[in-house]
Amino acid sequence: MFAGKRQEEIAAAVTERGSVKVAELASHYGVTEDLIRKDLTLLEKKGLLKKVYGGAVTVRENLHRYSYKERSALYTEERGEIAAKAMKMIRPGMVLFLDTSATSVLIADKIRESGMMLTVVTDMIAVMEALLEANDVKLIFTGGLINETRDAFWSAFAQRAVSAYRYDLALIGTAGINLEKGWIYTYSEEDGLLKRAVNERAEVTCILTEAHKLREEGDYIYAELRDVQKILLGRMPEKEEAEAARKYRTEIR
Repeated sequence: MFAGKRQEEIAAAVTERGSVKVAELASHYGVTEDLIRKDLTLLEKKGLLKKVYGGAVTVRENLHRYSYKERSALYTEERGEIAAKAMKMIRPGMVLFLDTSATSVLIADKIRESGMMLTVVTDMIAVMEALLEANDVKLIFTGGLINETRDAFWSAFAQRAVSAYRYDLALIGTAGINLEKGWIYTYSEEDGLLKRAVNERAEVTCILTEAHKLREEGDYIYAELRDVQKILLGRMPEKEEAEAARKYRTEIR
């Protein structure tokens, strides 16, 4: 098969399936993985896909530009699994940070239902609202400048607020993770600086992410995998994902 035809088929597969893997493509076409990587590089330059660790994905829209209410309707089952895993790590008496994330709201709901005594710091309006009637929760809201989607706060004011506390556990969202380079992304510097400030004060940091974000990237690197302890997925991690994270002494659950 000519290279042009192979590349055309690869681009079509990414559009249809959302992602492809280098090893599978090499096996399918009977060529080397290096050749497939060259195909993906050419297709990326044409804007037809995005190269990621072990393969490629579609060029996706930035969902973080939508409000929490719009995002919360997506990946609901997977977010529920992540929230359940997070709850297994929360113990009475902890100081907990809940980041701006649709999954954080599910966690807040579970905390309220549990009656657990906790201190919860958050910058997200929906998390605050979910915990307003949780009488056993000492609730601390950062305040600050409201963000572009008007569902949370950032700015130097919010950064100073989160930096004033020590966290037993920080549950932080992400726009994507590059497992090869060990980079953890968000889309804005303001949000990234706040997340970084929290991570610096946390005994344990867990990144909350749907599995598709292991193949996606954002604009701002707010942490590296070696800076966090765990990644919580809504499914079991694949072997290659676990091995890639292990290089940075990070566990995927």
